[in-house]
Amino acid sequence: MPQGGVDKGEDFYEAAIRELKEETSIKSVSLIKKIDGLLTYHLPNELLGIIWKGKFKGQKTTMVYNEI
Repeated sequence: MPQGGVDKGEDFYEAAIRELKEETSIKSVSLIKKIDGLLTYHLPNELLGIIWKGKFKGQKTTMVYNEI
């Protein structure tokens, strides 16, 4: 499942299409669903300081579902 950041001036869908192309070379898709809002999660205490070199404790993300 491709993932990545949103560049300045991009919306979430544009970023999803760009990341999909960069990571899989897939260029032609149709939007099925984009979730409303953002999902937020925090790492469990036993992983803090281990994952992501200890720089982050969680993440905010959105999901975009496409059909190839």
